[in-house]
Formats: sequence, C-alpha cells, structure tokens
Amino acid sequence: MELELSRVDYTIVGITSQNCLKLLPPSVSKEPQKVAVADSDGILQIFSVKKEDIQLHFKTLPGPKISSLQLGGAHGSSSDKIFIAAENEVRGYTKKGKLFLTFDSGMTETVLSMFVLGNDLFLCGRHIYNHYRDCKDVGSYLCGDQIVDVIAFYADRTRRLMSLIACEGRMIRALEHARVTLSMEVESAPTLLHVLEQEGTKTVLFGTVDGRIGILDVEKLHGFDRWLIDNSSNSSTISCVDTYDMTSGGTKNLILGRQDGTIEVYVINVNDKLDSSVLIYSHVSTTGLDRFIDPFSRRQKPINKTFKPVLHDQDQCHYHFFPTELQRKYFITAVWGHRNPRFRRDLGGNLHRTHFWPHY
Repeated sequence: MELELSRVDYTIVGITSQNCLKLLPPSVSKEPQKVAVADSDGILQIFSVKKEDIQLHFKTLPGPKISSLQLGGAHGSSSDKIFIAAENEVRGYTKKGKLFLTFDSGMTETVLSMFVLGNDLFLCGRHIYNHYRDCKDVGSYLCGDQIVDVIAFYADRTRRLMSLIACEGRMIRALEHARVTLSMEVESAPTLLHVLEQEGTKTVLFGTVDGRIGILDVEKLHGFDRWLIDNSSNSSTISCVDTYDMTSGGTKNLILGRQDGTIEVYVINVNDKLDSSVLIYSHVSTTGLDRFIDPFSRRQKPINKTFKPVLHDQDQCHYHFFPTELQRKYFITAVWGHRNPRFRRDLGGNLHRTHFWPHY
C-alpha cells in the first residue's frame, strides 16, 4: 500500500525555528482549518486556504525571535488557543488574534522549548526547566545536560502529571513536581519527544540524531522499549514528528520530517513488537531561492537572472545578482553569517549593505 500525495506551495514566510507551525482544530465541520506559523522576526500569523486562495486572519508586528509555538486549551475542550515563546516571555492569542495572556517567566535563559497542557505551562532553556500552573511557579530544575525538548502528559495508570525532558547526553528524564523521578538512557542523542494518543492509551515516542524513532515505556519498563523506525538507509536527523490517520484505516500513521528535507509516512503498530513499520510515502523537499524580496517596495518579484555564490571563507557567502532592469544600477549584496557594521538587516531577516554602489 502506497500513499499518493502532491506538494502545493501556498505562501512564503520568514525563517522559522523548530515547533513553530501548527494546524488549528476546526470549530465547525465545513470551516477551513487555520494554520498558525511564527518566525524568527517575531511575527505570528494565522491564515487559511479556501479555493487555493490565502485568507490572512491576523498578523502581529515584528518583535523578538519566536522560539516555540504550542496549542492549548482547558481540559475537555479543543486546543484552539495559541501560545508563543519569545526570549523569556510567553504570550497567548485566540484564533481570532485577540491577545489574552502576557506572561513574564522570569527565566534567566531564553526559552527554547515549551509545552502547554491545560493550566500547566512547561518552559525550558538550555539547562533550566520551569513548571508553572495558572502562571504561578510550581518548581524548577537545573539540568547539567543541555535540554532539547519537553512534553507532559497524565500517566494512564496513576493519572499523575508527568513531564519528560530530552537531553543531548543520551538521557531522557521524567519529572514530577520539578523533581527527577526517573532517568532513562538511550543509545543515541534524542532530538524531540512526542506523545501518541490512540484508543485511550498514550505511547511516548522520541527521535534521534541518527534518524531513528524509539518507544519509551515509562510506567512498566521505566526505560527504553524498542525501535519503531530503524535507520538502515543512514537517513538524516529527525527534526519533527506527528501522527494522523492518513489512510483512513482507523489507526494513526507516523509522519516524519528529517533535517535534509525528507518527509516520510509510515504504517505503525506500537502494540505488536513483531509487526514492523511500513514506509508508504517519501518525498525529498529541495529548498531553492526562486523569489526575491524587493528591498525598496517589499513586493515579491521573480528572479530573472541566475547567480552563483562566491565563497570567501566558511563563515561568509556573497550572492551577487540584479533582479530587475530598474535595479540594475544598484549592486545588492546579501550576506549570511557576517557581522559587519556596513550591513543592515531588513524586515525579512536578510542582511544588506548600508550603501549601494552605482552600476556602470
């Protein structure tokens, strides 16, 4: 069984961090689903697609870099509230764009990962883990290892609130009331955590830097269970994971995104160890520059001239091109990874020279 999917490009957004794209649940059956995306320019925007046309519902002004975006809501209701983390502050928006929460966490580190579960908020920097309930500090934990992701859930047996943090040193730690109750060592450094909810049970999945997906048994084995997706083909690092019934078969499929742009869909069975996962779809997304942001009018124009990168060193890369006849008299140089006062950053996050050279 294979899955047939086709790629459709709807819009262009700024540079985004991990976990900054979410699909909002629909309020009515025939309403188009809304997409929430936050970028490094501090812009949060909500849009939907109707008859292949983009409908922008709201868009915030630029601000500090948004490092994480999560959906939340009260217990028993749909998760239609949008939470974003920028620096050490968390803001909450409704799907109509109304700001209902501005919370200063007081963390000394920048928030890099976040998770929202009902009235509980979990924030993590590089080494600091903080737990808040109703915007009040419940507890904190200082981790000697670097934290890469955090999730929380209610255990199936005890119904106690448990949070997991994935650390770079091949460790996944379970915490209750900001205290470590269990440390689980895995073979490879984890990159993310995901809770698969199906048929009333919860299964904890984790991705690794060597491209594998594993299962954790927190309640019975108190550690690693087995590999759900093996990396026999030496694929890239796992960067995002989600689950959805793509085949309408009654069970959720595993959707993977890898660091090299590969998207994969698997048929999985987390209950039977003998039932191996089956790959039903794979797509390699190649990233290329095919649009130009006019630095004068901010309008998008197609590039009608090819250009070649000139590498001066490992940290500096210049791209020289003349997008239109109108701008041929100007020589525009876009620079990445170069700290120089002669360059400025525009609203799109690109660096440009502070002066333009006439073209003769």
